Formats: sequence, C-alpha cells, structure tokens
Amino acid sequence: MAVPNEITEFFKGELGKTMLVKGEPGTGKTIFALTLLRELYGTNNGIYLSTRVDNTKLYADFPWISKVIPPKNIIDATQSEFEPATVRENVDMNYFINTLKYSDRPSFLGNIYRMCDEFEVAVVVIDSWDAVLTQTGELENKEDLETLITDISSKANIDFILVTEYTFQDKLDYLVDSVISMKAEDIDGRAVRTLNVTKIRGVKRERPSYLFSLEGGIFNSLEPFKFVYPPEHKRFEPIEDTPSYFSSGSEDLDDMLGGGYPLGSFVFLDIGADVAQDAFMNVLMQTVANFIHQENPVVMFPTGEVSPKRMKANAYLYGFEDRLNELMKFVEFTYLPDSEGFEVEDYVCTIEPGDLMVDVAKWQKIWKNLREDTGNPVLNTVGFDVLDYIYNSKDELLKLMSILARSTADASSLTIALGRDSTENVNRYLADISNIHLKLEALSGSIVIYGVKPRTELYYMSLDVSGGYPRVKLDPIV
Repeated sequence: MAVPNEITEFFKGELGKTMLVKGEPGTGKTIFALTLLRELYGTNNGIYLSTRVDNTKLYADFPWISKVIPPKNIIDATQSEFEPATVRENVDMNYFINTLKYSDRPSFLGNIYRMCDEFEVAVVVIDSWDAVLTQTGELENKEDLETLITDISSKANIDFILVTEYTFQDKLDYLVDSVISMKAEDIDGRAVRTLNVTKIRGVKRERPSYLFSLEGGIFNSLEPFKFVYPPEHKRFEPIEDTPSYFSSGSEDLDDMLGGGYPLGSFVFLDIGADVAQDAFMNVLMQTVANFIHQENPVVMFPTGEVSPKRMKANAYLYGFEDRLNELMKFVEFTYLPDSEGFEVEDYVCTIEPGDLMVDVAKWQKIWKNLREDTGNPVLNTVGFDVLDYIYNSKDELLKLMSILARSTADASSLTIALGRDSTENVNRYLADISNIHLKLEALSGSIVIYGVKPRTELYYMSLDVSGGYPRVKLDPIV
C-alpha cells in the first residue's frame, strides 16, 4: 500500500478536515504529501502550494507528478523575485507557471480563497506552513492564523494538509484533526524512515507507526510481515547453483549477496528481537529446498521452535517431501518431550546430549555419510539457541563453530548458523567467525534484512506465493 489505510479513511466522507505533517528535513514529508494528494483527489480537485521549491525543480525531482497532478494545480509560492528562465532538459513542461504572491495574512488568505474557487478544489497542501508564517509576518502571533486556517477548513469544506519542520508539540497539534510525525533514523549506518500516526480523529488507528520507502520518488508504506499459504500449491523451482556460488533459493537474496553464498561459506543469520518465526524460517527454507531439489543433502540442527512435524510440513510446502528421508537428517535431541504425535522417520536422527565434542563427532559421522552417499556438498543448518541452552560451555561452542567453519571450507559446502536475540554472547562469536553475516530486524511490524558482511543496504522482506510456494522477495528501502 502507498498510504496507510487509516489516513485514506480519515479523508473520506465530508470535507473540512485538517492534517499536520511534521518532521525534520529529509524525512519524506514532501513526497508523502504529493503521494497523498495523488491518491485521494485524483487529478483535478487539489492544489499543492510549494513555498520552498519552485515548480521546475519539483517536476525534475518527481517526474511522476506531471502525469497525475495538473501543472496548474502545482502552485509556486516560493516568493522568488525571479522567474525561471530554463527548464531542465529531462522534464516536459508545456504549461504556464502558476504563482501565489502574498506578504501578509489578508493577501495570503485572499489568494487561497481565490484559487480554491477558481480550481474548485477539495484539498490544499501547504508545504511548508513555517514559510507561510515567516512570509506573512505571523510567526510571533501564529496561533491567530492557525486558528483561522482550521476555521476556514471546517466552514468552507476544504481539507488542509499543513507540512511543517518543527517536531515539538505545539498548539497547532491540538487544533488540527490529525497529526502525522515522520522520522528518519539509521540502523547500523543505514537510513530508515518511519511514519507515526500520532493523532487521527474519527478513525480507528490500525498501527501506531509504519516503515516506508521513497523508492522512485513515491511514498510507499511497507506492510507488516504476514505469512500466507499459496492459493494453489506447486512444486518449488530451484535456482541452479554456479561453479562459485550456492543459490540461496531467492533471486533477490542472491542479487543482494552478489551471486549467492560462495562455496565453503559459514553464514550467520542474525535474528533480531520480535522477528516472526515464519520470516526467518522461510529465508532458511529457501536454501534448504534449493539444495534438496538439486540432490544436495541437508543436516539440520533446528532452532527451538522447529520440530520434526513442522519440518515435514515445510517439506510439503516446498515440494521435497518425497526426498526428505533420502536427503535430510533432522537432529532431534532426546531431552525434548516426545508428545507431538509424529512417527519417527528416516530423516529424524536422535542424539542424547552429553559431552559436546562427543556429540560433534556424531554430527561429523552423519555429515560424512551423506556426503559419501550422494557425492554432493552438504548444507548444515545450526540453531545456536538450542545448542546454547544444552551446552553451557562457551569455549566448547567456540570449538564447534571453528570445526563447522573449517569442515565447511575444506569440503566447499555450506553452513548456516542461526542466532537469536536471546543468544547475545554466542552471536558475537558467530559474527566474528562468519564469512557472511546477514541481519534480520522487525521494524514497526515489517521485516528488514541487510548484510553486515558483505555490507549491503537495507531491504524490505516479503513473501511472494504467486508461483505456488513461498519465495523471498526483497525490495530496497530508500
């Protein structure tokens, strides 16, 4: 969705509503206001007053608006003394430039009335309100003009969207019907923006905040992660490995990594707090399915949430249930309660936990047998939340990581280690020893993924089930 549902719902029905959009420079307020104008009012009955940027720059920076908002409805209110002499070469502007001149409160309000009547508008976007207060000389007595503008809105049946760069709470916050706060932050040096629905009268607030992207110069709020089953189940289509890379099973993730997982890699999948199980498990299952569909075996030490029964359901979802017993060993520790009602099958291998190095020797035997039986590289997946719970010695776990990393590199295989927010101490070691470090985080309910090693930008993660099975889809967050 481009604009959150409760915001579009807020503007439905009778006119005469006011919205305040606030945030520091660079938070996406202008793009949000333009996108909102496009979505709510079509092409004819809204005007956009730009007090900071003239029309030529607006159309150059956001070419899409020329197709959805008539040029006469984009008002140059910059109060510049100079008329634009040229237009940038890549912008088609076959129109006259509409300007609004004002120097005080009466001239500003008079011109607003005139334009609303002339264009039969239903909404006026003023970007920015701060500039209007300065130009009219009302900065010191702004409460009077702000009260007037909200009064005009309700009596003249015009929706006003006021864009401002102040972030503190002010009297205007109480006067308007809705307050939208926009923030730009960073996550490990990567830009991320959120929209907060601080106040919205008459509409149930679905969520307090939304992650959003400005890809293509258009505001696009990002949905919370939600797992859905394919409407029609089809067999998973693997992505063929190359001589240098194992495919992750997702074209988008392969592209993000520059080709996939290099042969012999130790991959750390770093799972942040509140990341849904369906999110990180489907990242992992893409690779598991891609291996098995190419006759490459898998040894899985699962995370705490994944049982043999759940593994069998995943095998069906990804279309390798007929190869499960031949190509997978799912390691089940015997301390776990045997109460799930599944029959033990060939793919389940039980280990009674004791001395970690003795248990590692058992894993190496399983791994070696699969490799020799198939003649193919083996994928190891290791949930360190379970291992950290069972084996208390961090030194022993470090030895295990070293053994896994060396064995994987020597055999040109692949290991994916999963660390949770509950295994903070272990995660530091996994981050150090890994060749590839991927981080998953939950932000405002949405899932983002990025590479620490190698460094990548931030991507929004969703699942595409149109092909009959889940496929991880990544979109850059701009």
